[in-house]
Amino acid sequence: MLGLRESLRKGEKVILVAHSLGGIAISKAMEMFPDKVHMAIFVTALMPGLTFNFTSLSQGLMRWQAPQLDLKLVFGDGPDKPPTLSIGCPLFLSLTMYDLSPKKDVELAGLLVRPQRLFSNKEMDTSLVLTPEIFGSVIFVVSEKDKVIDERVSALDDQ
Repeated sequence: MLGLRESLRKGEKVILVAHSLGGIAISKAMEMFPDKVHMAIFVTALMPGLTFNFTSLSQGLMRWQAPQLDLKLVFGDGPDKPPTLSIGCPLFLSLTMYDLSPKKDVELAGLLVRPQRLFSNKEMDTSLVLTPEIFGSVIFVVSEKDKVIDERVSALDDQ
């Protein structure tokens, strides 16, 4: 993201598009680089809001998110501490993210899966603070058939 910002000429702006967890990243980018972001498009993505922080989003996910099935957790700080990484596994991918895809696509996706760093709600609430002056031009797309993020989580920001 920083490289992209540096490559833009003065006055140039981008439209950011995110899916799933990418919504967190583009929310942060909108706050960090308001002069470079024209708008953000959230396609069935996690989207914190001005009055809806990461903790609220996380609680909604826990309530309505698809079961994680064979999700693997890594406890890098020790077994008595919260997990530090999660890794999506074949069953989760095939039943939720690639349920309409041919088997070969599911297998390829499985090869591309990378561990995902987990942050605490406190870390995220502290580092991802959105302001009404900056966090503005947003398009949010909800998919009724998304099996990863339930549309009820998407609707939480409207409350």
